[in-house]
Amino acid sequence: MKSIIISKELCPLSKETKEKLKGFSKDVLSLALDNEKQVNVYRIVYLSRGLKITGFIVEPKKKSGKLPCVIWNRGGSKDFAAIRPGGCYTHLARLALQGYIVFASQYSGGPGSEGVDDWGDKNIEDVLVLKEVIKEWPHTDSNNIGMIGFSRGGFMIYRALTLVKWIKAAIIVAGPTDQVAGPKFRKG
Repeated sequence: MKSIIISKELCPLSKETKEKLKGFSKDVLSLALDNEKQVNVYRIVYLSRGLKITGFIVEPKKKSGKLPCVIWNRGGSKDFAAIRPGGCYTHLARLALQGYIVFASQYSGGPGSEGVDDWGDKNIEDVLVLKEVIKEWPHTDSNNIGMIGFSRGGFMIYRALTLVKWIKAAIIVAGPTDQVAGPKFRKG
């Protein structure tokens, strides 16, 4: 089988990311710097429906055996609430430090990704194909996959749960349920 992961690169905290985190607070920057010692963050490009999709993988540096996986479904759309390296070293790192390998997608039409962001229509495949990415990644337990999503990411979980049976656990925070009226309130 041809690899679904086209590229991967280690994504250390850059000077620019450190400056952005420092803008939030010194505590946030300190957290990210501490987490950088304990987790690896990778920027990946993978295939979904023939499109190149950007994502991130966050894993603990110390691992033994196979680890359960979490698919992180971002909120927002396009650039709004996109996953950034700083968030990988703060929010996503929390899960990795608990012994999970975290997989996150920018979705079609998001930063670095081809295609159109269609709010869970065809780009739900960008999330579901992460199961194949998980199978390719070392140290993963591909039979033990959960999802977490905030806002629009929660909606993506609602959609995923209607389509597949392999999701073992789901955490939805403030997931919108009215997809007719909801997009009318979003600018851009």
